[in-house]
Amino acid sequence: MNKIGLVLSHIFVRPEENYKFNMVEYCVSKMRSLDNFHVVLCGHGLRPDGHAVLDLIDDLYWEDEIKTDEIGRGHPHFCRAGFDICKANNLSKTLKLRAFDYINNKEIFNSLKNKQATAIFSEQTSIEKQFLGDLFMFGDTNFLLDLWSYKWDYSKSGLVNLYHSILNIDSHFTNNFSFISPQDIGWFTAEGCWDDSNKKPTDEKLWGQLPGFSYYGGF
Repeated sequence: MNKIGLVLSHIFVRPEENYKFNMVEYCVSKMRSLDNFHVVLCGHGLRPDGHAVLDLIDDLYWEDEIKTDEIGRGHPHFCRAGFDICKANNLSKTLKLRAFDYINNKEIFNSLKNKQATAIFSEQTSIEKQFLGDLFMFGDTNFLLDLWSYKWDYSKSGLVNLYHSILNIDSHFTNNFSFISPQDIGWFTAEGCWDDSNKKPTDEKLWGQLPGFSYYGGF
């Protein structure tokens, strides 16, 4: 299979938050050991100029001003920019992940790469709540770009927007797409357990184990 795109999103950095780039560097290193990705980092705020993380990525899409309307709304502007870069680089498949997260189940990821599925989703997907998880997804680059290009309602979360977007694309999406749990794919986060003095997490935490997050079980 050709090289796969990796869009790292959901990152904004205030002047006093330079440590976030250490978290991203750690997570990108983890992802580099998983596969030979074409890594695209998309964010806003304080720039990573001069940081070692730039040596680990292939493309950077960054805006100097923090776009507050993107926060808590899925960061669609930056996700679309990342998918556009993957498309321009002729990457047929793309994995989208939060910049502070990584996955470590290489065997399962290799099976996903060979799976004939347009897209695979994870938490916080819920049919009952009309949510489609916006942090982890893997699939055809063109499809993911289309999914994130549906008219965005900034009064609602990214979860809600993506659910209505996928319904617009395929009303029977639960039959035609796949779901994988954070436990199965080994989706971990550096957030909430980061030790910046040692530049690594204090322990491995599955994404969603932090306060304020819930698993809904997908479809």
